[in-house]
Amino acid sequence: IRNGVNGQLAKSIEAAGSAVVDTLHGTASHMWVGFSDGTVRIYDHLVYILVFEASKHDKGISAFVDTFDGKMFSAALDGSIVKWDSEAHEFDVMLELPSADWAVRCLACYGYNLFVAGDSSKILSIDTETGASLKTFAGHAGDITCLTVVDGYLFSGSTDHSLMVWNIKSGEAIATMERHEA
Repeated sequence: IRNGVNGQLAKSIEAAGSAVVDTLHGTASHMWVGFSDGTVRIYDHLVYILVFEASKHDKGISAFVDTFDGKMFSAALDGSIVKWDSEAHEFDVMLELPSADWAVRCLACYGYNLFVAGDSSKILSIDTETGASLKTFAGHAGDITCLTVVDGYLFSGSTDHSLMVWNIKSGEAIATMERHEA
């Protein structure tokens, strides 16, 4: 952990065996760390202490996303997705979704919609409360590498070198930007 002002080392956190850090996600009170062996560690970001550790995934953690109501989702390369109760700082598992048939690489959240994508050309929309599948967004020709929601629109980037903008309610593509070389 480095000082954001001067770049000096502030604290070093011990490794998790031979696993490496695959992804990080900061909230107002915690730093979520995903490791290559499927371990999730949660640190208090003010005093740098480990407050929780669990292994609910079989492969590397690829993404975290928090919800408007204080919950957290983690996803992994084994296709698994777990919902954590981070609001009460107990970090209980609230829901384990059935594993996708492909590696999950990115998550985004908007209201009660969890968007899931990865080594597939489709984006799944899942209800954050029940885990039920809501919609499938289809339009990319390659795997999806990134997702984000801006002003109520879902954006996705793909290995097909395109960026797509989606209407969240209808699941229809609004725009496609192509011609990226890489």
